[in-house]
Amino acid sequence: MAKMFHPSRKQIIRFCSEMSVLINSGLNVRSALLQMNMATKNLLLRTIIQEVLDRIDKGYALADAFSGYPKIFPQIFIAFLRQGDFSKHIAYVFAEIAESLNEKNRIAREVATAITPFLSSFAMIALAGVLLSELVMPNIANMYADKGTSMPTVTVYLISFFDFLKYSLMDFLFVLAGIFFLFRVVLANVSPVFKVYWDQSKLYIPIYSKFYILLAKINFARSINMAISNGYPIQTVLKFSSIVVLNSFLRKKVLGSISFVESGGELAAAFRMIKFFSHAEIEILDVGIKAESLEGAFKNIIEFNENDFKQRLVILKESLNAFVMFITVFLLCFYLLGFYIGYLYAIF
Repeated sequence: MAKMFHPSRKQIIRFCSEMSVLINSGLNVRSALLQMNMATKNLLLRTIIQEVLDRIDKGYALADAFSGYPKIFPQIFIAFLRQGDFSKHIAYVFAEIAESLNEKNRIAREVATAITPFLSSFAMIALAGVLLSELVMPNIANMYADKGTSMPTVTVYLISFFDFLKYSLMDFLFVLAGIFFLFRVVLANVSPVFKVYWDQSKLYIPIYSKFYILLAKINFARSINMAISNGYPIQTVLKFSSIVVLNSFLRKKVLGSISFVESGGELAAAFRMIKFFSHAEIEILDVGIKAESLEGAFKNIIEFNENDFKQRLVILKESLNAFVMFITVFLLCFYLLGFYIGYLYAIF
């Protein structure tokens, strides 16, 4: 049955890695796809590869042949292939896709490890509250109804809080989801200008924006480093690497640096102009350029941003733990006060 499900990201990574190896060994893209079609165990992926082969035979470009499967192949996959169709570096493109997806997996695991304790604690608190509101609070309310007296304020607030969770929170979340769908899915896809503004607004979200920008810089620098190590000229390197930056606002800045370099400007000056990298990272790049070691400079930039990312992740984890402790104590006290005061008043 597992063969009938959507291929996992690991299977897509393996597909891209093996395609790169096969093409580097001398096979053309079609022959490599035929080999992958025979080697792939996932039934859906094998079917897609066969359909891609049929489209290639009909004259489709490789990116267009794969673009009909957005739920299987992510946006970055198609974006890279569009460059590969024109650059004759298709083996490198597949290798870069695999590297980018693999790095995205690793970072997702690190973030999940940081926020899982917070989500678990919050879920346990919410479960305790739901059980209390469903099993205990109705009995207390009935006691007061039988006596014809009003409940204590804390108990009333407790019941109102859980009534909101049960009857209003879902409606509130549906409204937020509708607003998000309207702006992100509809308007951002219809209007490229609106998508740029939408992506720009994400850079101002507290906490999230810091991690988002760091990841964009890490992926961008890593792709540059990989391309330089393969001997590609800086203009080609930047063109490939700009695809890794999925935020359209940031990509617009990166494309500006490409135009500046192509017109004869220096790389460090281009990055300083678009304010993509920090002052410290520009200094690292300047040192690398003077030492004629761009590859080493971008390795240092990657390490610099990865260390920053890890430190921020540790701070976030510690902050979440402190917040969980605070909210746990607060809600438990709230539960206990609402329950015990209500119960004691009811029986006495």
